[in-house]
Amino acid sequence: ILGSAAVALLQLGELDAAAQFAGQADSVWKDAGVTANVSMRNVATVRTNALFLRGELLAALAGMDAINADASATESLPSRAARDITQAKALALLARREEAIALVDAAVANMCAAVGAQSLDCLRVRLSSIDTIYIAGQTARARRDLDAIKPALAAQPPLLAAANSFSAVLDFLAAPNETTLTSAIGIASTSAKAGALPQRNAVRTLLILTETLAANGNSDYARRLARAAIDTAGNAIDGTGMDASLLALWQARLAKAPPPPPALAHLTAALGDAHPWVAAHRLR
Repeated sequence: ILGSAAVALLQLGELDAAAQFAGQADSVWKDAGVTANVSMRNVATVRTNALFLRGELLAALAGMDAINADASATESLPSRAARDITQAKALALLARREEAIALVDAAVANMCAAVGAQSLDCLRVRLSSIDTIYIAGQTARARRDLDAIKPALAAQPPLLAAANSFSAVLDFLAAPNETTLTSAIGIASTSAKAGALPQRNAVRTLLILTETLAANGNSDYARRLARAAIDTAGNAIDGTGMDASLLALWQARLAKAPPPPPALAHLTAALGDAHPWVAAHRLR
């Protein structure tokens, strides 16, 4: 029951509560002397997913590595593919691009081979790979992959909406201009209104675009994207992970203030000392 509650809370975006219930489930199993069952792996995945969503990426990656190394219980292919997709996103965000692409490709191939290339589950996992691919720097490939599956998504409105969001991001990355910028910000702002998790995802997308444009030397668009991310986040993104840290750093930059040392320290803890975003904020 506690494990199921943790999963439900995670889906609602209640990350702290999800982690709390996951911890309580672990305590019950420990007190009962349980050392291995399928539910324990699922609860551990809830914990790592919460870390990932909060932007504590190094901690999330370590947790996923530990789950993958545990051979004490079997696991369904969809569960493993879902975790691999999340792990690939974390690797891409950590600038470990080749590893991210290799893992996401393997996850998609394994899932689609098992359930069929035309199945809804295959389409879902292929769609879920798009942001990993463009975060890893392969924008043109992401566009090709998205265009290949988009016709099959026409009968699935929620998936088509996600595909259209990805499409707006890819249009902007391919040709940053006023039209594509307005579209990317507008779609992110609209999707953020659908709930706590969509809001977190929208803010993260805007922050990724902010850092990408800043790295490419387009400071005007980077500032506008940062302002959109801050406005979209409101008071919903807290903690010490990547997203909250980047919001604080850009808030200071837009105010022409020096980088707040706690935010920079938290970003370093989340991404690692050698991450290009950490290095860039140190120099600002």
